Amino acid sequence: MSGKVKVKCARCGKHFKSSNAKATLCDECATRERQARAIAKVNPVHPAAAVATAAPRIVGPGASILVPGLAERVEAPAETHAHGAPHTGDRH
Repeated sequence: MSGKVKVKCARCGKHFKSSNAKATLCDECATRERQARAIAKVNPVHPAAAVATAAPRIVGPGASILVPGLAERVEAPAETHAHGAPHTGDRH
């Protein structure tokens, strides 16, 4: 089976004949792809320098344990009865 196979280009959709069954790009698209790769090798694109990200802010009731220098200024919410009135601590 040394014949040519009619294949559709994966990039532009044009039909072409190829002797290589693995070829998915027509001659024009393959040439453009090779040129783009050659340019990328000559001029490599480096991503921007990594920006230092701030550490996540730790908040909540246990924050003073995890961050010793953090002065806990958050007051605990008042406990409420089942009726919705705030708990005062004395019994009636």
